[in-house]
Amino acid sequence: MSSLPVCYQQKSAGSIALACVLIFGTFFSYVPQWITIIRARSSEGLSYVSLAMGLTSGLLTLSNAGILKWQSILCCANRLSVAQCLENNLLIQQLSVGPTCLFIIFILFLVYFNHKPLPGETRKQKLNEYFWALVSLAASLVLAIFSCVTAYVLYYGAYITGEEASVYARVLGIVSAVLTFFMWAPQIWTTWKASEGGVLSLPMLLIQAPGAGMTVVFQLLDGADWTTWAPYGVAGIEQCVLIVMLVYFYIRDWNKEPKIDELVALADEEHRLATQDFDDSDSDSTGLNKVWG
Repeated sequence: MSSLPVCYQQKSAGSIALACVLIFGTFFSYVPQWITIIRARSSEGLSYVSLAMGLTSGLLTLSNAGILKWQSILCCANRLSVAQCLENNLLIQQLSVGPTCLFIIFILFLVYFNHKPLPGETRKQKLNEYFWALVSLAASLVLAIFSCVTAYVLYYGAYITGEEASVYARVLGIVSAVLTFFMWAPQIWTTWKASEGGVLSLPMLLIQAPGAGMTVVFQLLDGADWTTWAPYGVAGIEQCVLIVMLVYFYIRDWNKEPKIDELVALADEEHRLATQDFDDSDSDSTGLNKVWG
């Protein structure tokens, strides 16, 4: 029996289990947001700037890992079974789920975009917002594909060495971390300015924030470069900030809601006023009958 290629790295059962939890957990963490948008038939409260930066960040992180783990990907063609290939590239699979799910949210944002101007807005402003949302989506995809393809063209064209390609990948990772920060910053500002969550899903954040921490742990165990897991560390911190804000708004609004006793008293008062108006009307009618009778 021939030995396995040296590029094959067998994972422990714990690492495989953690990777599967992260892959499926990341996917299902976005489901509440998809459902919220579809049920509301609105993407109000979401920032297309945040979505564009998040998608670009996720794709650049994937490019970062793809360049740094390129030999691991090529190893699949070297006597590895499908199961071994998947095991050898768990990191790539885990990193690909987030951008895919964000892309779906971006599409839903465009499909359910509210074209009617809000108070203080004009129709032209709404059209401009939709146009720039489309441009942002296209730019995110083009930038990520261009960055990754450029690295491989330069490397295989012998214009750069493997070490220089690694440096290039780390630069992409750092840019991804910066974009991750600015991805959530507009959403934090939008949420704070609106003083409500809109269609921003709290369940999604409650799943994703711990998931970001678990992702950092998994990537550390997998030996990933710090530039690969840094974006997830930044995202986890900012998601925790959003969670605190949404919980605060929920508690604030709950305290503003009228209590049961107040609702009963209000209903009694409305009934009393309605009865009084009816009696007054009846009294007026009787007086008129006497006059005209």
